[in-house]
Amino acid sequence: MGQLSKGGWLFRDNLMAGRLDGIQLLVASGRTSAYRIGTALADVEKALETSAATRHLTTIDVCHSQVAVSIVGMFSLYESRLQSIYRWAKPFDEVQRLLESNGGTNQAEEFENFKLAVNVLKHGRGDSHSKLLSRSERLPFKVQSYFGEFHEEGDCCPPSDLILVSTELLELCCGAIESSWLVVQSCTPQTTA
Repeated sequence: MGQLSKGGWLFRDNLMAGRLDGIQLLVASGRTSAYRIGTALADVEKALETSAATRHLTTIDVCHSQVAVSIVGMFSLYESRLQSIYRWAKPFDEVQRLLESNGGTNQAEEFENFKLAVNVLKHGRGDSHSKLLSRSERLPFKVQSYFGEFHEEGDCCPPSDLILVSTELLELCCGAIESSWLVVQSCTPQTTA
């Protein structure tokens, strides 16, 4: 897909091609959020060089929460839109099946890992968390076995989730949705517009 504009909200390739479909809008929204949250974090990190004011620490916490909300929201809307377009009872099961048969094992495993991460962000410990812990060496993100494990000496805002959320993780989730959508589109005719 294209690059973000300076303002971080338009994809040049799609602007030239016309309107974005519902899934492309989700990805564009996720990337816009990553850009804006990343900018806010860079600004607050710079401010922290001269001031340890509580408002700066709160801004970091808010940004991390925004990333988690963006990730969970994107996957929830992706599932909803797939259900609407294809009338699938369990859209992510269908996506997983299509990825395994058409996208390759790596792409199917990547999508499943992000789906599990979303479940952990929503529900905390459980089956999804256990599965991610068993795969932790192969994941492109960090998962902790207990709260506080990510805390490092001098860390003023330790992560409060079992998944280490970051703008990089948000970007990776955008990529997983985008690449799975390409496979779904190429393998399945849409039932509605």
